[in-house]
Amino acid sequence: MQNVKKILKWTGVVILTMLVLLLVINALDEKIAPEVAALISAPPASVPQGENAYFVFFGFQAPPGEDMHARGVEMVAEYEKIIQTDPNSQTIPFPDAMLGEKRLQFVGSDKDLCRNSPEPHQCLAYYLSRSADTTRILTDNKLMVDRYLQLAGYPHFQETLPPVIATPLVHFSPMRTAHQLLLAKIAMYVKRGNTSEALAMIRRDTIFLRRIAAESNTLLGKLNAFSLLSADMRALSEIISMQKLTPVDIAMANNILQPLTDQERRLARAFQFEARYNRNLLSIIAREGNVLILEMPSDSAKSRETGFMSRLDQQLDRLFYKLFFKPNATFNIAGRTFIDVIALDAMKCPDYVARLKERRGLTAERDRSRIRLDMVYNPIGKLIIDDALPAFYGYSSRGHNLDGLVRLVALKVLLKEKTVPDSRVEQLLGTAGPRYADPYTNRPMQWDGKKRCIYFNGMSDDLELKQRVEVFL
Repeated sequence: MQNVKKILKWTGVVILTMLVLLLVINALDEKIAPEVAALISAPPASVPQGENAYFVFFGFQAPPGEDMHARGVEMVAEYEKIIQTDPNSQTIPFPDAMLGEKRLQFVGSDKDLCRNSPEPHQCLAYYLSRSADTTRILTDNKLMVDRYLQLAGYPHFQETLPPVIATPLVHFSPMRTAHQLLLAKIAMYVKRGNTSEALAMIRRDTIFLRRIAAESNTLLGKLNAFSLLSADMRALSEIISMQKLTPVDIAMANNILQPLTDQERRLARAFQFEARYNRNLLSIIAREGNVLILEMPSDSAKSRETGFMSRLDQQLDRLFYKLFFKPNATFNIAGRTFIDVIALDAMKCPDYVARLKERRGLTAERDRSRIRLDMVYNPIGKLIIDDALPAFYGYSSRGHNLDGLVRLVALKVLLKEKTVPDSRVEQLLGTAGPRYADPYTNRPMQWDGKKRCIYFNGMSDDLELKQRVEVFL
């Protein structure tokens, strides 16, 4: 019995000592490292308001008769007022609510749009197969199509609202619907044999979307631009298959298919924006714990209405975060991760693949070792980083996949221009040169004679080179 008491006594002493040491170790936060501070210090350059399509994205669904750019300017000004009052507000009204019930909306059903078809990469064929329905939706949604066509007139796209919790995301859904209508309009030009106008429309749209890719500050903006550009490239590929191209048409197609510039493909600006957003988010977590971060606004409001035990739980949660979460130390890890991601993003594609594989190995090892010696200091911050930041390493693959698709379609134009028979396709792929090479390997694109497609293995969501990107001849 005496031995049991001694064991319990010394066990308690050890536990208490460890707890005191843990509190002492976590008593102080770090200073922000100079290189991390530099990452978030310089805001992006602004562009003239009247030339900025960012405002149109907010006001795009303004009721008929209203100016979409002017309405967008008003909406952004309203958001600015909310942000100035409370940059961490979780009750921001959505654009739909601000525009009201009379806002411009798509007239039709889901099946009217190619994105809901079994073959979303063959949109022109889909719209041509439903010619009467396509004519109907273009007539019923003429204003939406006209507004989308006006976007090409804006020379810039750059987000102006700061990266804080209260900042609403750009509402891309209406634009994606309008882009589907654009593809339907292009299909009707193809039906009438007006190849030149169809190509000209794709060219105008790709110029605008490349502008978003080059100038957007956010991942959402960049990735949506990549997605819509991919749809345009697929539409161009369909036109090449369907139509007999004149030399002028081929010149237009090659103009559309210029390689992505570094500014269009790279995500450095978006990662810097994300770093500033993360800095704001971590400061809120330090103050509020996970109460306001992990719950939706409605849930948070509901939790505030509950009784004593819920309030006690929230206070204990905040205390736990205050003791074992260090925002500066956490942001130093996050900032250095973003710096590493930006350096990775700037690499040529084959080097990117090699470094990504190395980084994924380190991440997997860290995931297997959640109980580590370094977790004694700032354990909550390190768990947050382990869960949130590894995904950023894979975003650059979206630009590389798009770059590869552009190369495939350019190669298809070359094959059509030279009227290469199937028996000689593989030979031409081997001699086409670096402009037409697989971006991930720098080797020639591949040929599948049974499917009559040229292809490369792009990067999938799990960051493996196994997502076959195909263009059919």
